[in-house]
Amino acid sequence: MPEDLFSLEAISMGHVKEKLRNLKSYLPDRIQPVYDFAERLAGTLGNKVVPEGFNMAAEAAVRYIQAYYEVYGEPILTLRACIPEVARTVCPVDFAKRVGEIHAQVGESIKK
Repeated sequence: MPEDLFSLEAISMGHVKEKLRNLKSYLPDRIQPVYDFAERLAGTLGNKVVPEGFNMAAEAAVRYIQAYYEVYGEPILTLRACIPEVARTVCPVDFAKRVGEIHAQVGESIKK
């Protein structure tokens, strides 16, 4: 894993959480589970987070929302794919780029 993925300092999540809670106004026309994911993620993020922490919290939020929908017979298989788009929408550019890189690396390790 490239060292520069770990070089970004933690950023304040106040504005990010606000955008996550109002994601529908930034990304209209998505399926409801995406907005549920964003709400769950907003509730789990700390006050300051590094990209690795954001990605870990996002992965956990995805699993939580997927499990919730599966209980009701509505499996959501593609929810994980929305993490980079949501990060680009709610986070500063450099931070979102790092989240996307980490997300891709996690995806590659999942495939193995």
